[in-house]
This record gives sequence, structure tokens and C-alpha cells, in this order.
Amino acid sequence: MLRRCGLILLLSTGLWAQKPSFDVRAMLDLKRLAEPHVSPNGKLVAFTVSTTDFDRNTRPRQIWMVPVEGGEPRQITRDGNNERPRWSPDSKRIAFISSRGGSPQVWLMHAGGSARERREEPGLHERSVSGLRRRSLQHGEA
Repeated sequence: MLRRCGLILLLSTGLWAQKPSFDVRAMLDLKRLAEPHVSPNGKLVAFTVSTTDFDRNTRPRQIWMVPVEGGEPRQITRDGNNERPRWSPDSKRIAFISSRGGSPQVWLMHAGGSARERREEPGLHERSVSGLRRRSLQHGEA
């Protein structure tokens, strides 16, 4: 009887020890989703995902897209810190703020994730995506 109790106690402590703990590191490893923005045609949602880079002590954000009806999310930016995705009125381009050039600048890209370009317009505040002219967003004018 004593052996059975000892064996049960030994096995039960082994099961408890295998339970992963939710500590500060596990919390920081969680990806955080923010800034959802639905395309004007209602087909896609652009959003940001922030992760923790422990080596650099930063929380970089990247822009992702997913169909409104569901499906596999797709990462469309990879370099720098990218935030505030905003759609062009025709849903073909996305404007966003990125630090990939060293300081925060407005960038444009096709919704498919290609042809990124930095925008330089007089009077455009570095933190304002909505400051872009609708026409330049729609037609890609420099």
C-alpha cells in the first residue's frame, strides 16, 4: 500500500512538472495584432503584428493582410518598423509609416506587397498617412 502511494505521488509530481508556465518571457513572446483597416472594396483587412526582438530589445511591427471572408494571413512588410496601414480609395495600394530608411517616412506599396516607394511631399508630416492626396494614392503619382 505504501509503495502504491509513493508511486502515485511520484507520477503525479512528474505530470505537474511538465506543465509549461506562463511567465514574463511567454507573455513577451505573444504576437500582438493592432491597427486593423478594411479596404474600401471590403475584401481585405490590413493590420499590424508586433513581435519581441530580445536581441535588439525592440518590438518591431510588420504589416499583414487577410481576406475579410477568412483565409491565410500574409505578411507584406519585413524590414524596419511599419505601422498605420491605410488603403487607397481603389483598394490597390497601401500607404504606411516605416522606419526602414532610418527615420519614420510615408511609404506606398501595391496591395500585393510589391513595388514599395518612399513618399516625399512638401508639408507632409512624417506621422500622417492621411495627409497624402487621394489622387496620388490612387494613381501612384510622385
